[in-house]
Amino acid sequence: MPGRPEEPQACSVAPARRTTRVALLASAVPHHQRTPFDLCLFYAEPGPYKITLWDEQLLPVCIPALAETLADPADLATVNCISDVVWQDWRIWADSAMPDSPVIPTGSGFSLYAVAVQEALSGAGVLMGRQSLVQPHLNSGALVAPFDRPVPLGLSITAWMLPESRNDRAVTAVANGLRQIAGGIG
Repeated sequence: MPGRPEEPQACSVAPARRTTRVALLASAVPHHQRTPFDLCLFYAEPGPYKITLWDEQLLPVCIPALAETLADPADLATVNCISDVVWQDWRIWADSAMPDSPVIPTGSGFSLYAVAVQEALSGAGVLMGRQSLVQPHLNSGALVAPFDRPVPLGLSITAWMLPESRNDRAVTAVANGLRQIAGGIG
């Protein structure tokens, strides 16, 4: 019929190579009988069948102009402190970096960390950064760490493989590549 788009034709040839399925930063350790992924990345403590890629560090980050107004962590009481509402990162950082100070930074909270990062990039305040997630912005100079006080989160970005994927060369190659990339963070 004129003006009618042609229907797509189904491809009858399947690819000859296997696809490795990766879940990035899942919120919890996957259940090996229910996950459709060969390799999962998530925050966890080290353990069997887990490959530690990066020991996460917490550090406040903001745009350079805002950093110039912050001489000491106590100055955080005077600015908007941006956080992820699920994570307790400000409390963890303040307990370690400011143990004698009653200042618990408060401010805007977001349920998506990417939105919180964008707020910091727009100059809306100081974000409690997870170094692995803000490192590209630190490298570019878009964000800076106003205080030299990184604090270990106590969790690592960890790769976990399905039991049936642990001897798969493609999955192992992806895991090793991720380990190499993670070695360049910081």
